[in-house]
Amino acid sequence: GCSSIGSFNIFIGNEAGGCSNNNDNIFIGDNSGYCNQGVSNIFMGRSSGFLNKGNENIFLGRCSGFNNTTGCDNIFIGDLSGHYNVLGCGNVFIGKSAGSSNFIGSCNTIIGSNSGSINATGSGNVIIGSDSNTAEGVCNSIVIGNGSCAATSGWITLGSSSSPLTLATTGSFTNQCYLNITINDCNFKIPLYT
Repeated sequence: GCSSIGSFNIFIGNEAGGCSNNNDNIFIGDNSGYCNQGVSNIFMGRSSGFLNKGNENIFLGRCSGFNNTTGCDNIFIGDLSGHYNVLGCGNVFIGKSAGSSNFIGSCNTIIGSNSGSINATGSGNVIIGSDSNTAEGVCNSIVIGNGSCAATSGWITLGSSSSPLTLATTGSFTNQCYLNITINDCNFKIPLYT
């Protein structure tokens, strides 16, 4: 193996911080922060933050933030939350496997078991509810409700997967804005006067 170097660290658990080489970290759990090169991180749970090189992250749960390399300022709470995050920063993932497929997406807030588990690259999303998601690459959408999904950037989706209410705004060349509403696969276009 290798040995840990650095100052002002607390490591508790077999091989916690095993090869860590930086300061001001707290790692609790077998192999947590094992390859850490970041500063001011808190990892609790077996293999949490295993490959971390980012700074100021909080990973709580087994294998949470496992693949994080340069991602910073993230909070992942729940087993496997943020598991594949590599570059994403400023994310909050709460729930088992929440945001587990996120790779480079940043500034996402994802709450619920298995929520946000599809989108690897989208940023600026708010997803709340178990098994709720956005399609891959979707940005700046709001999804609320168990099993709900936003298929396009900028959408607001409320309700369950069986009866969602989807809102989106579009503009035209005449500066007329519309509110697009989809209810049970029926689309409605409501003009908004500015």
